[in-house]
Amino acid sequence: MFFIVSFPEQIIRLIFERGAFGPDSTAMTAELLSVYNAGIGSALVVFMLPLWMCSRR
Repeated sequence: MFFIVSFPEQIIRLIFERGAFGPDSTAMTAELLSVYNAGIGSALVVFMLPLWMCSRR
């Protein structure tokens, strides 16, 4: 997860930047990957918090 947060543009460039998928598309997709990553972190907290609370009983 740290790698995705640290290098989103490089990851997208390595995987997708060919043909019609150019530098502009890479920049837009990297921004969306950063937003998606924030959502994954939030979902992880929402999933783990009830488990942690129940285990403390």
